[in-house]
This record gives sequence, C-alpha cells and structure tokens, in this order.
Amino acid sequence: AHVKDASKRIKAMYSNALKNQPGWSLGANGEHLKFAPYESSNSDFIVTTDSGEEVKSSITSVTSYENYDALRSADLKCAHYSEVAYWKKTVGKEPEEVLSSIDGGIPFLSDTIEILESSGRSAAGLFHDMYQEAKDENMASAYEAIFIAFYKIEKDRLEVDDQESFARWLLTNKNNNNCPKGWRESGKFFWQLWLKGASFESINWYRNRRNAYRSHTYIATEAPSDDVEAFRASGNLIFNMYS
Repeated sequence: AHVKDASKRIKAMYSNALKNQPGWSLGANGEHLKFAPYESSNSDFIVTTDSGEEVKSSITSVTSYENYDALRSADLKCAHYSEVAYWKKTVGKEPEEVLSSIDGGIPFLSDTIEILESSGRSAAGLFHDMYQEAKDENMASAYEAIFIAFYKIEKDRLEVDDQESFARWLLTNKNNNNCPKGWRESGKFFWQLWLKGASFESINWYRNRRNAYRSHTYIATEAPSDDVEAFRASGNLIFNMYS
C-alpha cells in the first residue's frame, strides 16, 4: 500500500479471511487457521493452526511503497498492490520503478497473479494509465481491467422503509435536471444510477452519503458509479467528463 499503516490494515483483512477459512481446505481437518511470524519477522508470515503447527510453507510478506526494497529478493507467486493511485513520485523513486522491482520476481506461471487496486483519484498517473490500457482492446497490456461500482458493495446500502414511495420519487424525478429537495444530486442522476443497476437501497445510501460532500468530485473518488467518474479531475470540470 501507499503507507505502512494501510498495509497493516490490509494484512488484518487477510487475517480475518484466514480465520474464517475452514482448516480442511488446506489439509488441516478440524483446525482453525491463522498467520504466525516467520523466523520471528515482523513483516513475513506463514499459515499455522492455533496450536502453532505449520500448514503451508508459503510466506506472506507485508511492506509498503515507502519500503518496497524489502521485497527485491523475494520469490513471489502473488502480489497485491493497494491504493496505487496514491503512490507519489519522489526524488529517486517512481511508481513504475517500484512496480517493476516486485513484478520481476513473479514468474509467468498459471498459479501466479498480480492485483493493482485503488480508488481512482484523478485522470492522470500510473494507475489511471494502466487501467485505461487494460480496458482498451486495441492496447497491449498484461492486465485485465475490473471496475467495482459502489452499488456492488454490500455495506454501501441503506434500507428503504417505503419501497413504493421511493419508486414514485425516483420515477417522478427521472428527468429533473435540478436537485430534489433535501438532496445534492439531480433527479436525473439518481435515475441514471437505477439504469446502471443500483438497487433502491444503494441509491438511498448514495443520496444520504452524497449530502456529506459539498462537491460531487470527492464522492466520485470514494464511491464511483462507473469507471469514468472514478477518475475525476480535481477542481471544477469545464467539459462533460463522458464526452
């Protein structure tokens, strides 16, 4: 990740996933799984049972953009790069240099994978450029573009008490270029969310969350509905971003 603390939080997510993975899936019937330090390391971990028995010899290493050199000698099968759009170019360090130093240790085998993920942030930089190349069928790329809209995320939903009333509100305002009373987006925008596939609960969550932001550009970064607004330009947009 872009900073050490973010890398630790991601590792905690993997730890939680491992705790909920049945032991039999790795040949440890009836056992609970967890990460344990490898050779007393603070950044390298192996999978063990609660009793400390090693289940899998693969090592999971945790580092950050700030300290990427720690992985130069690693024999890797998988790399998860997080918040790549926030990797800052500094004196003596460029995002693509960091990527290539880790990528070089991953062989071209069927059981290897690289994942680059991030919020969009802006229409510039390494992450934006790599995503656009992966998305464009006419461009050569080693990656596949995957976009996850906010309405595909389970936690980004808010219960609708009256479904019929909500549907009527949505339909009534579908051609409204102005913001319905109490909300910060146009009725037409909310209708477009419905057409894109957002549920009533997702739209209800969005309109309430949107009220916490004075500008659309910032929620577009954190909760985009498509991969166009995800890469919003900073400041005020002069031209239609879909043009």
